[in-house]
Amino acid sequence: MPMLAGAVEDRQRMLQDLGRCTPAGYLVRSTSALTDSLLGAGPVRWAVVAPNIQSTWNTALPFSMNDGTEWAGRGLTTTFTTGVRVEAGRFSATFAPQFVYQQNRDFLVFASGAAGRSDFASPWHSIGESADLPLRFGDQPTRLATLGESRAELNVGPMAVGGSTEALWWGPGIRNALVMSNNAGGIPQLFVRTARPIRTPIGDLEGRWLVGALTESIYFDRDPSNDVRSLSSFVATLNVAFDRGLTVGAARSVYASVSSGSAVFGHAFDAFGRWDQSSDSTRTPGTPTDQIYSLFGRWVFPASGVEIYGEWAKLFPPSGLRELVVEPQRGQGFTVGVQWVRPVRAASLLRTQFEATMLEQTPPALAAPVRSFYTSRLVPQGYTQRGQSIGAAIGPGSSSQWLAGDYIFGSNRAGLFVGRIRWEDEAYYRQPSSVAFFAHDVSIFAGIRGGASFYGVDLDLALQHTIRMNYLFQTATSGYAPSPAFDIRSNAIRMTITPINLRWR
Repeated sequence: MPMLAGAVEDRQRMLQDLGRCTPAGYLVRSTSALTDSLLGAGPVRWAVVAPNIQSTWNTALPFSMNDGTEWAGRGLTTTFTTGVRVEAGRFSATFAPQFVYQQNRDFLVFASGAAGRSDFASPWHSIGESADLPLRFGDQPTRLATLGESRAELNVGPMAVGGSTEALWWGPGIRNALVMSNNAGGIPQLFVRTARPIRTPIGDLEGRWLVGALTESIYFDRDPSNDVRSLSSFVATLNVAFDRGLTVGAARSVYASVSSGSAVFGHAFDAFGRWDQSSDSTRTPGTPTDQIYSLFGRWVFPASGVEIYGEWAKLFPPSGLRELVVEPQRGQGFTVGVQWVRPVRAASLLRTQFEATMLEQTPPALAAPVRSFYTSRLVPQGYTQRGQSIGAAIGPGSSSQWLAGDYIFGSNRAGLFVGRIRWEDEAYYRQPSSVAFFAHDVSIFAGIRGGASFYGVDLDLALQHTIRMNYLFQTATSGYAPSPAFDIRSNAIRMTITPINLRWR
């Protein structure tokens, strides 16, 4: 089964850049969208889901981005996915549970220190802008079984309705999606989506609306009455008629604390009807909810093998034109990127990628409260699923830059990458260590990656070396000269084995 952010999706994206298949529908992705229909003419068709194995080894510190259900802590982490698929007329279903083993070896973390919170809960998001983002998922090896990439749906004309726990990706980002990504495990949900593009005079419309139940991790607090939150989300894209290489879209999520799972359905239409969130951090809406929305686009130029893309997100609607003009950066985040694929000889390609994401917020004054992505002052767990951000993998208050290059020859590929992430920078200004100079928590990393396809599977391997500077904002200074006392070096090895199953429209 091809997984999100994997080799199958990557190959499809390059084919779109070269004009060999349409980019329509690519900005609303899921595992099932990457999977071909079953072959055969019988009334009921079924097949075993070929196993997918994802394994990561981190030597000194966790490094886990867009890993779905798993959190790749220190040591070995492995996720195994398999199951069965069934199709019968308009009905289709996949049962694909995931089994995760996390060695979770010891490393330095700070206890939360907040009353009623787990010691593993985030020390940066306990008061004010709160979120269920534990620094470590317990202190023991763990074994976890989930429904994983399971779903069931019924096609009704151009639409489909169903239920799912599979991961989703909305928007054009390669490394970061601001509203919906597979950085966390799939959200249990009921949904309505377009089963095929709806043709209109201005272009082809596609979309999805869901109502889901967000779950708190066991490493957040000790209050059993607030373990579930409602999630109401929609995404819509338009592949414009005047240029089929251009796709634009919008997405919005609204989430709220609820008393029980059944209360989730009372918030099904929040994404369309709740607009009372405000940039004013002291105002509380009648029914405490929080939100995030984005506008995005991707423009593919097949003649040159180039695509450009971007996503712009806001945490709340501006209070008026004056706020939008004077402080457009307030509650704002964005991702911009470019990919260039160039044929160099028969069956060989050169590919370059660049992406930058900015979620850092500028406080109006030193130590002043500021709204932050994926945290909330009204919903304690924030925009998370089982302790991981649903949106951008870098998390709240962070920024990142990424550059990569690959040589693809036949079914083989090899490349280099380099990147930088500044973690939780808003939290940095709230820490006592902020009086020290140059104490921002920053990772710089570089590595090699490659893969090969044989016997119907993709094998991908990546080796990465990371320098985490001022880990958790800790540093020792002498005047203006920082000490590397809290710089930590870590290596990572990541391997993925994925069955090849690619859908071209």
